[in-house]
Amino acid sequence: MKKKRFQKIYIEIINRCNLCCSFCPTSDRPARMMSVDEFEKVASQAALFTDYICLHVKGEPLMHPWLGDILSIAHQNGLKVNLTTNAVLLPEKQQLLLGETAPRQISLSLHSFDANIMHDRNFRSYLENAIDFARTFTLTSPGYISFRLWNLDGTVNADQRMRNHFILETLEQAYNLTQPIDAYVGKVHDNAIAPHTYVNFDQLFEWPDEHAPDYGAEGTCHGLRHQLAILADGQVIPCCLDHNGRLALGNIFREPLADILNNEKSLRLIEDFRSHHIRENLCRRCGYRTRF
Repeated sequence: MKKKRFQKIYIEIINRCNLCCSFCPTSDRPARMMSVDEFEKVASQAALFTDYICLHVKGEPLMHPWLGDILSIAHQNGLKVNLTTNAVLLPEKQQLLLGETAPRQISLSLHSFDANIMHDRNFRSYLENAIDFARTFTLTSPGYISFRLWNLDGTVNADQRMRNHFILETLEQAYNLTQPIDAYVGKVHDNAIAPHTYVNFDQLFEWPDEHAPDYGAEGTCHGLRHQLAILADGQVIPCCLDHNGRLALGNIFREPLADILNNEKSLRLIEDFRSHHIRENLCRRCGYRTRF
């Protein structure tokens, strides 16, 4: 079978969230979500270029009122879904995420809870609900669970350190681990704690901003080479970190994705990344690209 062009395509089905995380910048785009018909159009085109889609750029996908329909459409198009959630809505959305159209992987961003002032929920209850869902998901589907702690930065305050320790200790007890998960810190991926269940750590990172420091013209990016993203309004962007659509290449609701990928701006960006020459202002100010 011929390998498809992109490893994954990010599809933002909704750009609103039920939390306001300190590590997540606000968007200056109007609140919007894709309709079922719009997603069907996007999915059918995305399937020509990838086998994997991620249902987010900004926003909380579990807030989408037609999430069940979206998962069904993805399944019908042969797309494997990766879904990232802050896990707050898992108890009420659980049934949508199980069964034949279940996502391939669900990442639970456990660091979201501490980064908020907009909730009044009990942290222990939140964590127990996430673990209960994770167990049910891996027992009833072939998919994967990733517990994420992406808040490591070396300067985290004492309260945050204690909360991280509580999360890891709770996971150790829930999964009857004999080795502390702390031993895995520093290894970002593949920290298996049970079948199809992982804990993933990562450092905090700054989202690219046009007013951030300039990291220079030398470098590359996975954008348009291994991935691209589609915003809720149909704008196609080269990278999932361009959350305000500053580098919009075209709109998939108005023109085919194949045409967008072959327009002058797209081809120039691809060549820039291949030649390790960064010209776009936003890309020059993206610290994340310095990781590779």
